[in-house]
Amino acid sequence: MRIVHFSDIHAGLFPRKAAAFFDKRLLGALNYLLRRKHACRPERIQRLAARLEQLAPDWVVCCGDLSCIGSPEEFALACDWLRPIREAVADRFIFVPGNHDAYVHDPAGKQALAKIFHELNSRRWQLSDLPLAMSSKDAQLIMIPGAVPVGMLRSSGRLSPDDCTRLTAILNEPRNASNTIRIGIAHFPPCRADGRPFQTRRALDGADAILAQLATGRLDVLLCGHVHEPFAYELPNRATVLCAGSLTLTGSFVVLDYEPGQHWSWQFHHVDAV
Repeated sequence: MRIVHFSDIHAGLFPRKAAAFFDKRLLGALNYLLRRKHACRPERIQRLAARLEQLAPDWVVCCGDLSCIGSPEEFALACDWLRPIREAVADRFIFVPGNHDAYVHDPAGKQALAKIFHELNSRRWQLSDLPLAMSSKDAQLIMIPGAVPVGMLRSSGRLSPDDCTRLTAILNEPRNASNTIRIGIAHFPPCRADGRPFQTRRALDGADAILAQLATGRLDVLLCGHVHEPFAYELPNRATVLCAGSLTLTGSFVVLDYEPGQHWSWQFHHVDAV
């Protein structure tokens, strides 16, 4: 089984709503215009799409932050950017939201996020279904939430007590077979590249619960994004956190391979590499 994993494409557009100039969206839009816009290279998405035939993945996973401020216009732009990948892999595309996709408490943005979640996941699930599990070939894929609106200067997330309870129940279920790998798909890494926790303003509230599942072997691999530079953190039991970095900002993505009865392997790639 092979998974191609990328994250954080950050499609950005200046807000059209006047209300956006009086909340967190103004800061997000300015951050995009002054910083991310100059580094963001959406053509890297097409370069990844061109490699997919050769890579032949069973699944392509996007770990969130399609947008900058979670507006309907940005989600529409992100869908346009992602079209080459979706055409290449059809219904083998999986998406979980990031903190920029759930940026503020805006009804139009929430509705657009719910719609794009449903569409990008081939209409299999609703956003409210998270966390959820799906069996595929020799793997069980566990989709984990965490993207919620937070304060003005924060880029953190939160697993609610109900989320943690539902996730624990999923992972307490017996595996389909002894050689089935369990792969978590989330936006937020539960720790830094060296295993240390994030500062509160960037951390996932509930990260300890995910680390506990990795440490006890109920979860084997966690695919994530949020941090724009790629990294891998391996726990003592060889459970692994794989952060893909940002496809459009740093050009990075991950290929994860698993053969039943063998240990999984991964490799970081760069779309600009010859």
